[in-house]
Amino acid sequence: MKNIVLVRHAKSSWSNPDLEDRQRPLKNSGIRDATYMAKHLLEQHLTPSLILSSPACRALQTARIFNEEILDNALTIQEEEGLYFEGIEQSLNLLSQLSDEVETVFLFGHMPDIASLFMELTDEFVMKYPTCAVAHIQFEIDSWLNLEDQKGEKILFLYPKMMPWRETI
Repeated sequence: MKNIVLVRHAKSSWSNPDLEDRQRPLKNSGIRDATYMAKHLLEQHLTPSLILSSPACRALQTARIFNEEILDNALTIQEEEGLYFEGIEQSLNLLSQLSDEVETVFLFGHMPDIASLFMELTDEFVMKYPTCAVAHIQFEIDSWLNLEDQKGEKILFLYPKMMPWRETI
């Protein structure tokens, strides 16, 4: 059994128009949302054995928050250039090359690639994939090489505005 958790980066700041796209950091609300979403996954006992992230600041910050909240920074985040607006073929290739020792991979990326990857892996249509949305997809495979042989089962799809804690903030 293999698991993929697709996370769109949390809400980023546009306050500094001089920053390049890759350099945009998270807004305070994005930091808060990422923290709460990570805590929710921890409560669900959903933990990564590998974390892959786009090298963009907002994606890396989101990945770091999840790593800290879920694993107390136990993993080294693997930055992957192919996750920064390179299309889903790059992502699929990256996933198919994972070591079979990896049971659960968390992948942090961007729109539209993250939504397209979700739809490719599940054959489910998603109308929107908001910032800090999390999708858990499970596969009945023993090797990542077999990833493209079947569609995964969506176990959960959540985003911050769906969460009950949002009403108390």
